[in-house]
Amino acid sequence: YSDRVVMLDSSSQITGTLPTMTDLYNGTVFTVKNIGTHQAKVTGSTGQDQFIDGQQDIRLDTGDAVTLLGWEGVSGYEWTVLGLYKMV
Repeated sequence: YSDRVVMLDSSSQITGTLPTMTDLYNGTVFTVKNIGTHQAKVTGSTGQDQFIDGQQDIRLDTGDAVTLLGWEGVSGYEWTVLGLYKMV
């Protein structure tokens, strides 16, 4: 799988849920950018406890972006932040 880019664009709060991690996504990188006018929330895989650096979600204000890596860690699949860009 190639890397993925997701643009969240909404005039109200929006939530983007990362896919459930399996061997299929192991090593996949997602970059998510909020281009909307309200805060966006990116959540780990639903129902799988596949958190983002130990947290259920990460919040992005307008213009913020995050790059995430899905990988198989010590306690199973998880997501980790490779980079976070905050608009000032």
